Amino acid sequence: SQAKADAGFLLLANAETLSRASDEATALPPPWPDHRPAYANWLAQRSEPLRRARAALQARIDADVARAETDDDARRYLRHALDRLDRDFAAFFGADGPHARVARALQRIDGHFAPLAAQHAARWPATTAAIAASDGKAASRAYRGLRLPPLGGLVPLGADPATGLHEFLALATHEPGYALPRRDGDGRIASEAGTGLVLVLLPAGRMEQGARRNAPGGDGNDEFAADDELRGGDVVLDAFLIGRTELTQAHWRRLVGAALRADDPQRPVTNVDHVTARAVLQQHGMDLPTEAQWEYACRAGRRDRWSSGPLREVAATVGWFAPALQPVGLLPPNGFGLCDLHGNAAEWCRDVVAPYEAAPARRGDGLREPRGAAADVQHAVRGGAWHEGPDRARCTARDKRPPGTRDAAIGVRPVRLLPAARG
Repeated sequence: SQAKADAGFLLLANAETLSRASDEATALPPPWPDHRPAYANWLAQRSEPLRRARAALQARIDADVARAETDDDARRYLRHALDRLDRDFAAFFGADGPHARVARALQRIDGHFAPLAAQHAARWPATTAAIAASDGKAASRAYRGLRLPPLGGLVPLGADPATGLHEFLALATHEPGYALPRRDGDGRIASEAGTGLVLVLLPAGRMEQGARRNAPGGDGNDEFAADDELRGGDVVLDAFLIGRTELTQAHWRRLVGAALRADDPQRPVTNVDHVTARAVLQQHGMDLPTEAQWEYACRAGRRDRWSSGPLREVAATVGWFAPALQPVGLLPPNGFGLCDLHGNAAEWCRDVVAPYEAAPARRGDGLREPRGAAADVQHAVRGGAWHEGPDRARCTARDKRPPGTRDAAIGVRPVRLLPAARG
C-alpha cells in the first residue's frame, strides 16, 4: 500500500510540475538579448530539476516491474499512469519539446542576437535623438517629437531618404553571420535572401477608415466600394512598426527554427493559418496588424483607391497581378516606403470581420471586437492576391476567412507595437 501511495504521489507531483514548466516556457518573453536571464533561469530552475525527476521516475518504474509479485488492478493502473507520465517527460525533452525550444532560443541569443545587437548598439542614441527632433531631415516631421526607447530585438537602419521614416532590422528573421541590409542607389533597402525583415516606424495619425460611395469628385469616393467598406468612421492610431514587405519563406523558417527549402526564399510565406501566424509572431514580440493599421499603412496619407492613385492601370505598377507569387520588394514602394501591399499575397489581419458600425475601432491600434461574435468567426484579409486583380486589392477592399484557413495566396505582414501602445 505504501509503495502504491508513493507511486501515486510521484505521478501527481511530476505531472503538475511538467504542466507548469510547459506553461512557463510558452509565456517566456521574446528571445531578445535583454531577456536572456529569463531563458537561463527557466533551464536551471525548471528543466534541469525535471531531468533529474525523470531519472527517478524511470528508476521507480523499473523497480516496480522488478518486484511485482502480484498484478492487481491498482498496480496495473499505477504502472500505466507512470508509463504515461514517462511519455510526457519524453515529449517535454524531445526535439520539439519545451526544453529544446528554450535551449535553441538561448543558443540564438548568445550566438546571434546578442553579438549583433551589441555590435550596433551605438546606433540607438542617434536614432532616438533624430526621431525626437523630427526635423524633417534626419527624421520625418510626422513623428512630432516621438520618444522612442531602444527596442529589444531590433537594429536601427536609419531613415529612408525618400520618406524620412526610420527602418529597423528584426534580428529573429535575419540570417546569422549575414551583413546588415544595404541600400541601393536610391537609398532603398535591398531585399536579399539572407536579410531579415525590415520594420518601418509609422507615425501616429488619424484617418477615416473605409470608403465613400455615390459622391463623385468627393474625397475618398469609390464606386467600386462594397457595402462593408462604408461608414468606417474616424480612427486614431498610435505610432507602430510594420513590415516593409510581407514575411518571406526565409523569414518564416528562421522564426520557427526550420531549415530553408530549395524553392525561392524571397517569395512570401503562405499557407499559414491565422492562429499559427499570431502564435509565432507573438513569440517574437510581433503580431498581425489590425484592419485599421493595415489600411493606414497602405494608404500612406492618401484617399485614392490604390496607394498609387485612382487609376487601375497604374495600380499594376505597384502591385503584382502576375501568374504566380513573386519575390518581395521588387516593385516601387508606397508613400510610407512599404512594398507589395496590392496583389502578390493577400495578408491576414487581427480583426474579426463585422460591419464597421457594429464594432467601434479602439483608440491606439484600431482593433474592432464585435460583441457576441459567433463561434464561426472569420478574420480579415486585406490587399488582394496575385490572381484576384486590382479591384480586389484596393486600399479599402475587405475579404475574410475562417481562422484555420491555410491558403496558398494568403501571407503575413507583421506589426510591432511600441511599449506605451500595447493593449
